[in-house]
Amino acid sequence: MSHQAYNKLHTVDVIIPVYRERTEALTATLAACLTQTYPVSKIFVVDDGSPEPVFLPAPIQPMSKVCLIRLPYNQGISAARNAAIARSDALFIACINTQVLPDSDWLATCVDYLSRHEDVGACYTRLVAHRPNRILTRWRMRFLETKFGEETGLSEFAPGHAVLFRRTSVDRVGGYDVRRRLHHEDSDICRRIGKCGWATHYIANSRCVSI
Repeated sequence: MSHQAYNKLHTVDVIIPVYRERTEALTATLAACLTQTYPVSKIFVVDDGSPEPVFLPAPIQPMSKVCLIRLPYNQGISAARNAAIARSDALFIACINTQVLPDSDWLATCVDYLSRHEDVGACYTRLVAHRPNRILTRWRMRFLETKFGEETGLSEFAPGHAVLFRRTSVDRVGGYDVRRRLHHEDSDICRRIGKCGWATHYIANSRCVSI
């Protein structure tokens, strides 16, 4: 199968929920998504009812593959992601938070992994800090952030910073639980797809940078 035919069979949409985000942070995340070595079909930016509406950066606005969805009021990160999932028809769905910059090979690495492991419904990679020596960053990485190992394999859940889902696994569980507006939505959806027979895996050979 040619690389072009493979891409058509393995379409990927990216979902970026936003709420009161700085323009420069959204710009950086969009730039990282648009420069992936694996092609993105559509990028959905979901403004979750920000008091001051979020706008796409001016250089991005003419791009037909980037779509802005505005929710009428703040509903939480789960509902924001679900709003975009409902509009997507891609085989894989990447949920990426603002201020997270996937390396250029992140999507190619994750798509290839899910394509070769049909029992895996979600996968993710390590997250590293842009400024690792800041005191607050060191505290967060030590006490709050997931510990990322050197070996690829089974994981309890995929942290919400950047995760690639197999679309069928998301549909099977009805998407994110909208009752989880801010916390634990990532572990919840992975637990539910796990009950349906799909595992969650960590991939050690790619990364995302948190700014």
